[in-house]
Amino acid sequence: MDENLNDISTSKFSDAYLSLNDVAFEQDVLCASFLKGTSETALYFINLEGKVIKIQNIESKRTSKGVTKNLPGIGFVYHKRAKDFSLIAYDATGKKLWEKSLEREAYFLATSPKMVGYYDFSKEKSINFINSADGKNFYSKELEVNKNFSHQFTGTQVYGDTIYYSGFISPFNVYGKGMQFKNLKKGYQKGLIVIKAWAPNKQGL
Repeated sequence: MDENLNDISTSKFSDAYLSLNDVAFEQDVLCASFLKGTSETALYFINLEGKVIKIQNIESKRTSKGVTKNLPGIGFVYHKRAKDFSLIAYDATGKKLWEKSLEREAYFLATSPKMVGYYDFSKEKSINFINSADGKNFYSKELEVNKNFSHQFTGTQVYGDTIYYSGFISPFNVYGKGMQFKNLKKGYQKGLIVIKAWAPNKQGL
């Protein structure tokens, strides 16, 4: 449908038992992520005429759905969350461009024409940025966490080439024993944190 809810096209699928997960849009192409059974995700690349350009099947788990995002000017990136974790980029025709293995799940996935950002919610807790063109890491910063305070990211925003990560600083370590009722009397926030990335190099952050 268009913005006026007029039908543009209809797509018919030959696969049975598809469950829609999410959809991204880029360069007049829809990338629709479907759960296919219990151990596979099917990425359907569909143009505005309703034609299925390409189908990519990826291992997945029903209990841990992947995430699909558009890569402006390039295509799409899919966050695989199965036995292992990775980011997989495709162009607008469904051709695979690159795949980057991750040690853990990526949170707060954000994309711009130049980079892909994500938050690593592990013990080290880091913000990571990779190049949209080739999937190579160019920046990874561990965020200090100790018994006295910790960082809490709450969202992302993208303006053009620039990605913003924002959140607050807790006056205690909410991941450890500091998360107790007596500490809440002091207030839940000690300050704010904003990370801005605008170019795929260390000088651009």
